[in-house]
Amino acid sequence: MKEKNLFGVPPEGRQKLSEVKVGDLLAIYVFKPIDGIVAIYRVISSPFEHNEDIWGGGRYPYRIRIEPIPEFAQGYTKPIPLHLLFGTFSNRKGITIEPYLRGVFLFKLGGEQLQTLGGIFRKSAKKDNKVSS
Repeated sequence: MKEKNLFGVPPEGRQKLSEVKVGDLLAIYVFKPIDGIVAIYRVISSPFEHNEDIWGGGRYPYRIRIEPIPEFAQGYTKPIPLHLLFGTFSNRKGITIEPYLRGVFLFKLGGEQLQTLGGIFRKSAKKDNKVSS
C-alpha cells in the first residue's frame, strides 16, 4: 500500500469501496499485532478495477489511489487505539467489520474523530521532536 499508494479490496468489497469519494480520508488500522491506527491517507482517485498482481494471488482488483497526509504521519510512531476515537466496543454504533476484508473496519470518520486524530498526531509529533532535539 505504501509503496504503490494504492488501497484495494477483493470483489466482495466492491460495493463498499464504491462509497469512497475523492478527498475522503482513510484511517489505516492494523489489527494484529499492532491493534491501532498507524496512518491517515487521502483518497485521490475514484474507485477503479485493475488486475495487475500487486499484492500476490490476484487479490484486491478494486482499488483507489491514495496519498499520505504529512501532518498525520510526521514524527508519529505509536498506533492510535480505536477507543480514543469511539470509546468502548459497546459505544461503536454504525461501525461494522467486513469479514471479506479480513477484519478491516470501514466507517466514516466524523469531524469530532478527525479533530481527535489530528490532536493526537500533533501532540505526539511535538513530543517526539522534543525527545530528538
